[in-house]
Amino acid sequence: MLTVVAIDRLKPRDKLFRVADSRGLCLEVTPNGSKLWRYRYRLHGKARMLSLGIYPQVPLANRKDAAGNPVKGARELRDEAARLVQDGIDPVASQREQAAQQRRASERTGEFTQVADEWLAFQKKSWATETYRKAKMVVAIYLDPSLGEIPIATLSTKDVMPVLEAIASKAPNLAAKARQYLGSIVQFAIQRGLR
Repeated sequence: MLTVVAIDRLKPRDKLFRVADSRGLCLEVTPNGSKLWRYRYRLHGKARMLSLGIYPQVPLANRKDAAGNPVKGARELRDEAARLVQDGIDPVASQREQAAQQRRASERTGEFTQVADEWLAFQKKSWATETYRKAKMVVAIYLDPSLGEIPIATLSTKDVMPVLEAIASKAPNLAAKARQYLGSIVQFAIQRGLR
């Protein structure tokens, strides 16, 4: 098993090499001196390798950072991945999905106004000019003022009902159209992974 002292003493070589810790955990040392944690495992008869991070940002064992926050060590990350493997889940695929979710979350503000504008631009291609104008008007005048800054991912019935009720009290037919547009905007958001 590795120790912090042993890890710190590892020097780069001309070619990448690995030093084993235990239960599939190893440290990969690159020619440029980087030290990378890897977890080697088998799933459905195939050998796989999962990247767990760079040493020393990912330490050997759990510790606390300067602010007192817990930092998971490579052994804890290995144990989490091993539990996934035991459940028949590929940790590489799980890691990719988590990264994709984080990327989607950071790439979008996801506010109703932004998604509604994208929906209108998408619909404009197939709608008649007058249909597009009416939809844009309903969104701009009735929906955006109340729902505009709400993230589409968390938009709920309790957010929408007061808006539709206010429209219905003045123009019931318009409320039905606004409800239809809302449903279409939400469906558009689902198709783009925003909900």
